[in-house]
Amino acid sequence: MAGAVGCAVIQREYQKPAEPTMTFGLGSGDRLGVATVADMEPSYIMSDFEFKIWTIETSRGHGPIWGDANELGPLQITEGAWQDAIEHRPEIGGDWMDCQDLGYSLKIMRSYLDRWATVERCGLVTDQIKSRIWNGGPDGHLKDSTWDYWMKFCHVPPM
Repeated sequence: MAGAVGCAVIQREYQKPAEPTMTFGLGSGDRLGVATVADMEPSYIMSDFEFKIWTIETSRGHGPIWGDANELGPLQITEGAWQDAIEHRPEIGGDWMDCQDLGYSLKIMRSYLDRWATVERCGLVTDQIKSRIWNGGPDGHLKDSTWDYWMKFCHVPPM
């Protein structure tokens, strides 16, 4: 738990009244397929929070990236998380395989967190709460197993 206290200090340092955004496009990037400054086009708007999750999940990778627990795409979305997000916002449409696309994955993550990271469920909704829910499911913010994910989040530099 001592790490959590230190991380709260880190979170406070990075919190701003309005979350910064980053606009970028998906281009050929470098040999690893990671978007570079040269590839930037106004295709997606990404918050600092989303950028950090993308960094943790796949080191900013693109495409059909499969995780150890059958997660898919740049944000490593499980089929169950996709179903929760679609139930919450059916207008998103598509199917789970569409999670290979970063733009679609961002819509799914936003819907999922909008459903589960609420003031009614969690009290104050912070990056800590959201990242732990993203990692551990709807009650992830209550699980000891999600503290390591939060610590990784704290150590990703802002974009």
